[in-house]
Amino acid sequence: MTVTFRAIPDGPPPQRQPAGTPPDRSAFDAAVTQAKQGPPLSPPTGPSVSPDRQKQIDNWLAHDAGNDFGSGYLPWAANGGDKVADALHGRSSLGQLSREEQQYLIDRSAAKWAKENDTSSASTLARDVAGDRNLGAMVELADARQAANVEDSGPRDPFKRIEASAFAHDALEAAGRSPLATASPDDLQHLKQILSPDQYASVVAALSTDGATPAEIKLQEQNRAALAHDPAASAAYDKLLNDQQYKSLSPDARMAVLSEIRNYPDARSIANLQRLAGREWFRGDSPANQQRDARLIAFASQDSKADPRINNDTLNHLLGDDGISLQWAGNAPSDGAEHDNHFLFWKTGETITLNSNAVQAGNGPPSGNDDALRQVSETALRFSVAAALSKNGATPAELRLQEENRTALAGNPAAASAYDRLLNDGKYRSLSPDARFAILSQVKNYPDARSIGNLERLAGRDWFRGDSLANQQRDAKMIAFTSQDSTGDTTINNNTLKHVLDDGNLDIKWAVISSPPGTVTYGEQSDDHFLFWKTGSTITLNQNFISAGNGPLTGDLTAVKLISEDTLSHEVNHDLNHDENNASYRYFMAEYRAWYVGREAALGHPPSQQDCYARAQFLVTSTQGAYATIGDAFHNTNSNDSKEIVRFMAKILGQDPARATPQSVLAPNPPLDPNHPGQIPEKSGADDPVNLDNH
Repeated sequence: MTVTFRAIPDGPPPQRQPAGTPPDRSAFDAAVTQAKQGPPLSPPTGPSVSPDRQKQIDNWLAHDAGNDFGSGYLPWAANGGDKVADALHGRSSLGQLSREEQQYLIDRSAAKWAKENDTSSASTLARDVAGDRNLGAMVELADARQAANVEDSGPRDPFKRIEASAFAHDALEAAGRSPLATASPDDLQHLKQILSPDQYASVVAALSTDGATPAEIKLQEQNRAALAHDPAASAAYDKLLNDQQYKSLSPDARMAVLSEIRNYPDARSIANLQRLAGREWFRGDSPANQQRDARLIAFASQDSKADPRINNDTLNHLLGDDGISLQWAGNAPSDGAEHDNHFLFWKTGETITLNSNAVQAGNGPPSGNDDALRQVSETALRFSVAAALSKNGATPAELRLQEENRTALAGNPAAASAYDRLLNDGKYRSLSPDARFAILSQVKNYPDARSIGNLERLAGRDWFRGDSLANQQRDAKMIAFTSQDSTGDTTINNNTLKHVLDDGNLDIKWAVISSPPGTVTYGEQSDDHFLFWKTGSTITLNQNFISAGNGPLTGDLTAVKLISEDTLSHEVNHDLNHDENNASYRYFMAEYRAWYVGREAALGHPPSQQDCYARAQFLVTSTQGAYATIGDAFHNTNSNDSKEIVRFMAKILGQDPARATPQSVLAPNPPLDPNHPGQIPEKSGADDPVNLDNH
C-alpha cells in the first residue's frame, strides 16, 4: 500500500539546511541508511524516572523549553524542538539524562506540543534526532502515538487531521524514513511493528491524503490478512486498493466496499466491487445506498446457488453498460422496475429501481435469510437488467413471469412447445407490455397446450389488440379457461373458439348490459353494417360477470361457465345460423337452439327436459326486451307461427302435438323429469342450417 502525505507546518517553516548540495544530501542519506540498518531500539525497560526527576523535567518543559520569537519564525531563534534536542544531549539545566529520562522527556514534550498544537517544535525535534539511532527511535514512537491520539480525537476535524498528519510525518522523519515524500510499504511495515493495530491504523489514516479513517485502515489490513490464503482474491484485492476510481471514492464509500469484501471474501466479488467503484450512479449516491449497492454486487458475484452464467451476464451489463444505472426506492415493486431516462425528446439511458426495504443498509454482516437477498440481487436485478435491454418495453415482472412459466412447463413437452411458439410469435411480441403480461398470467393459471395455442391466436385478433387492458385480461382468462375445460362439451367449445379466434368478421367486446326487470342479460350478438349490407358481427359480453385482473376465473364454476362457455357458444351459434329477431316461430327456434347449444357447451351433455321447458316457457311469456317479439308470436294464436311454437312445446312436454293448445303447453302435466334429456332443436325452415355444434 502506498499512502501519500504532506507535512503542513504551523506557520512559515523553520529555517532548514538547503537541500540539493552534494554534502548536505549525502549526509542526510547516510543518516537514513544508518537508521535503516537495523530495527529501532526498544524503549528502555530499566527503573522508572523518580518522582523528583519527573517534576524537574516537567518544570523545565513548562518554563525553559518554549518557542522564542513566535515559534522560531526568525532564522536565529530557537524553538522548543531545538531546546529539547539540546536537553537530550545533556546541553540544558537538566544535565545528563538517562535513557529512561530521555524517553520521559520525549513523551512529555510530544504530549505538550500536541496539546498546544505546536507542530513546528515537533518537526524540529524530529529533524534534529533523525541521524541518531537511539533518540530517533524514541521520538518516532512518541510522535506516532501522538499522531494516533490526535487522529482518534477528531477524524472529521480538518485542523486535527493537519496536526495528526504532521506528527505522523515527524515519526517517520525521526526514524530517517521518507521525509516530505511518499511513505513506502517498508515504512508502514515498520510502523506496524512498533504500534498496536489500532494505533497503526490511526497513524496510517493520519498520513492519508484521501480522508481515510482508522476504521477504514484497520479493516483494510484485516481483509488483507483474511485473504492471504487465497492468491486469486489477494491479487484482486491489491488491484482494488490501487485502483484510482476506488481511491477517489469518499471514505464512506470505500468503507462500504471494504465491508462487503469482509462479508464475501471472494475474488469475483472483489473484482466486481472494483468495477462498481467506477460507476457514476454508485459514486453519486447516498452512503446508505452505496452500502446496498456493494452488498448486492458482492453477494450476487459469489452466490453458489445461482446460475453463474446468468449472474455474470447480469452483472456485466450493470457494471459495464454506460446506459444502465441503478437506484433504490422504498416504494419500488418487489420484482424491481425499469424506466427510460430522457433528455428533451430522446432516450439517454435506462434506470433500474430496486426496493430499498428489501436490502438493509449498513456495513455489518448481512442478517436474515440469504434467500431474501437473493430475491433482490439475482431475481429482481436480473429481470430489471433484462428489461433495460429489452427492445419491446418488457417489464421485470413480465420477464420473471415468462421464465416462471417456462420452468413450470418443463415437464409438459406439448405445452412447452406451444409456449415457445407463443413467445416467438410476432403478433404476441408486438403487443403492449401489459397485454403480454395478461396473456402470460393465463399461461400460468392454465398451463395447457390448448390454452397456450389459443392465447397465441388471441394475440393476433384486432378486437383484442385494440381493447382496454381490463378487457384484454377478461379475454385472456375466458379463452384460456374454455380451451382446457374438460367438464364442458369440448367439441362445441373448440368449434366456438375456432370462430372467435379465426373468423375475421367476428369481434368480441365487453360492456355493462342493461336487462329488463327481473332478468339478467349475459351477452348479445349484433350485425355490423355499412350502409345496406352486413360487414360482420359483434358479440358483446356482460363485463359484470368476469372481473378484470390477471388471476384465473374464480367463483362458482357454474356461474363462471355461464359467460365463458354458455353465453359465448350461444352468441356464436346465432352468428353461424344468421338468426334475426322478429315475431316468428323461426326466431323462437333460433333462441331455443342457441340456448340449447350454449347449455350443452357448459354442461358437457344436453340439457334436461325440465331445463328445456323452462327456457321455452320463458321465451313465450316474455313481454319486454329482445324476446318480446317471441311472446307476441306465441299469443297471436291464429297465426301459423303460434301453432308451430305450441307444437314444439308439446314435444318438449311429451304431449300430443296435434291436441296441444297454448293453454295446455303453459300448464305441464305430468311433472317434468330433471334427468330426462330435453327436446333437440328442429329445423325451422328449408334454409335453416340447424347448426348444433358451432362447426
